[in-house]
Amino acid sequence: MSKEATYDERISPLMTQIIKTCKEHKIAMVAQFALPSEADVDLCCTTALTTAEYTPPRHMVQAVSLLKRGGPPPLNMRIDCADGTTTLATIL
Repeated sequence: MSKEATYDERISPLMTQIIKTCKEHKIAMVAQFALPSEADVDLCCTTALTTAEYTPPRHMVQAVSLLKRGGPPPLNMRIDCADGTTTLATIL
């Protein structure tokens, strides 16, 4: 099983719970997972809740800035599910 498939199957459901809890309690967070493959040796999945509403410490905002540096601009996605839930994702 590839690292990306492992992330999708095992880690992503946990991250969904973590993100939901952090949003509910306004907890700033940063997580990045390296998922290199033959097609993309630099593939990563990054999640950050560092806007002002989460009152992140300065070093966390700086970390996100370093993670984004040199890469393409972030891709923002909104997924509206049939059950009425919405998922927002930013790919850095």
